[in-house]
Amino acid sequence: MVVTHLTNILDLEIEKYKSRILADIKKFISSGDKYWNRSYSDCLQIILRMEGNEQLKTIGFPFPLVSYPLELDNIQDISINICLRGKPLRDFQRSKLVEELKQKVNVLFIEVDDISDFRKLTKQLCIKYKECNYFDPYSFIGDSFIGLHLVENFVEQFNLKLRSIYSENYLNLNIVANAKGYVEASTVDKKNLAIFSDLVDTHWDRTKHLVKNLALKGIASIIVGRNLLISPEDKNIKIYHYTGEDPLLKKENIEDYMNECLKPFLLSPTKNKFNPKEIVSKNIIVNPFGSESNKNMPIDFMFRIIKDFRARYPTSKILIIAGFRNSFLHIMWCAKLKAKLSEENLSTEIIFKNYGSFFEIKNDLDRYKISLGITVDTSITHLFNWLGIRNITIYNLIRCDLKSPQSLASDSPLGFCRFGATQFPALLYEGNNNLVSGIIGFIEYFLGDKKDLSWAKKIFNDKILVSKIKNKYTDLLRSNNLINPMNKICQNDKIN
Repeated sequence: MVVTHLTNILDLEIEKYKSRILADIKKFISSGDKYWNRSYSDCLQIILRMEGNEQLKTIGFPFPLVSYPLELDNIQDISINICLRGKPLRDFQRSKLVEELKQKVNVLFIEVDDISDFRKLTKQLCIKYKECNYFDPYSFIGDSFIGLHLVENFVEQFNLKLRSIYSENYLNLNIVANAKGYVEASTVDKKNLAIFSDLVDTHWDRTKHLVKNLALKGIASIIVGRNLLISPEDKNIKIYHYTGEDPLLKKENIEDYMNECLKPFLLSPTKNKFNPKEIVSKNIIVNPFGSESNKNMPIDFMFRIIKDFRARYPTSKILIIAGFRNSFLHIMWCAKLKAKLSEENLSTEIIFKNYGSFFEIKNDLDRYKISLGITVDTSITHLFNWLGIRNITIYNLIRCDLKSPQSLASDSPLGFCRFGATQFPALLYEGNNNLVSGIIGFIEYFLGDKKDLSWAKKIFNDKILVSKIKNKYTDLLRSNNLINPMNKICQNDKIN
């Protein structure tokens, strides 16, 4: 059914925009760019890459539910993925939950047009409970930490106690609360409200399965991102759906997006509260490895940071996250760096360590009294933010399409740098030759040696990210101001 119904919609959308698609492919090939991420409608997205030559049409974005060969004549040596997303897919997925529950029990499916009425229903459901469980859908650790904002809002606004988190990343989330794997979801207590985050198309099948089974046991659920309340009552299961379209991350920061997901349920979602920790030492941590090889920090770049840092702080410790234990690429990277450090007599107080979980990293952050962090991978960033450790996150702009609002929201710091006073974005792009001195300036500023703010402009040119988008994308322009290190420093000084 999914193949026939949704692929027919996708094929019609491709045909409707075919001339524009072909023209854009031609422009991309001649542009010299490596990556484009463009929208043609609310439900049609295209990804173009110079790497590879796989050409697909896909149901689901940014991750595929199903993919099929894309037939376009005389186009070779580039990767193309044309994706169906949004309302057609979300409507179909929601209908499958209703359909499957109706096979088991009497279901009353109630569409709610008025957002105030839907919020009242949310409140009526939440005040019945004293405790809740949170179901985290993410595979990526950083996303799991970001998503805590959703359940924290319900806990705060309805005075609920968070009983347990169910997640693939339970070994990492156990520093937040009692965390369990999904295999233990069958033991959920009927007295506890279930709160789900479901923001991505590919998460739905598991959410649907869990919500259905919980409902049949008499357990109520709230599904953030899908505008759904599931309320078992007597012999019926009531499903309330707010008719506004499911919010999708398209042209805003993740904090604004999560609050858009919460607004159908809550009148005033709260802002994130990242409170920077007090500086207690001059020790730092560096994570040079990303989820993709083009995110990894160049060895010479890392060496320059260490050399400059050691010249200023000869007795301070540098804790380096040494990547995956079984990655030959990471092992060789560390071996080459160690050789360069040894040649320059810079190896003292530099600690290379592998980790299996955030729990282990947190223990060492406490053990070595780490004050500042530098990372190229945002999952580590979100741990730093949660712990209140000020950090620089290096973003390689080769991975971003600056002309695409969707790419700026998905691939750049405009989308996933947090607004609080802990995270400072650093932009890596051709021509930025001051990045190392900017990072060292950041370290000196927060370790208390210098109060010169010139480092902020060295790591973040506030014109780059918004240079190719129109002024109508006000959420992205606002994000550009809020993540600007200079503005963060000035704003934090006003607060303090």
